[in-house]
Amino acid sequence: DSFSVRLIAAALISIVLTWSLLGLDLWRMHGERIAQANEQAGSLAIAIEQRVTRTLRITDQALLLMRGEILRQRAWKDPETLHRIFRGSAPHLDEIVTVSFIDANGISLAQSNPAVPAGRNYAASDLYRHHLSVGSDEPYVEKPIVGPASGLRIFNVSRALRDSHGELLGVVSASIRTDILSQEFASLRIGKNGSLGLH
Repeated sequence: DSFSVRLIAAALISIVLTWSLLGLDLWRMHGERIAQANEQAGSLAIAIEQRVTRTLRITDQALLLMRGEILRQRAWKDPETLHRIFRGSAPHLDEIVTVSFIDANGISLAQSNPAVPAGRNYAASDLYRHHLSVGSDEPYVEKPIVGPASGLRIFNVSRALRDSHGELLGVVSASIRTDILSQEFASLRIGKNGSLGLH
């Protein structure tokens, strides 16, 4: 019977080894899947960053051009001229809800989108208060908000318009929709525990 005992022991050892090797192989495959998922997530993050960066650069260049034209035409108090400037210079991107000109008192004088009414008071907004208190010529990117006129989740990119003494004449601002920026990535399958968002 020692042969039977050795045979049973060998069979048990064989079963344990097989299960151990199978477990190790499954562990290795799991590790590879995690590494692949991390690589894909990194690629997705880079793609989103490039998309947002491209939109911000185009928008900022358009704001600079419009600001220069407003200064050249001395149009910071003239809604009709502001509308003409916006029609000729506002970028035609699906992401942009409207381009606004907010005067030195915080009142919207003109919008590039006729569906967004002018006359709204932005004096309490972060973007207006930022440009009022900071004398910098840098663009300001406001944290995402629900647009008061559009009802859409947006963030604003803005540039101050100043006179030769540094006094604020107004603010040129573009409202950018977060849903359009992330739309092309929404159909991606990122797993049951994954998420994608712009903050």
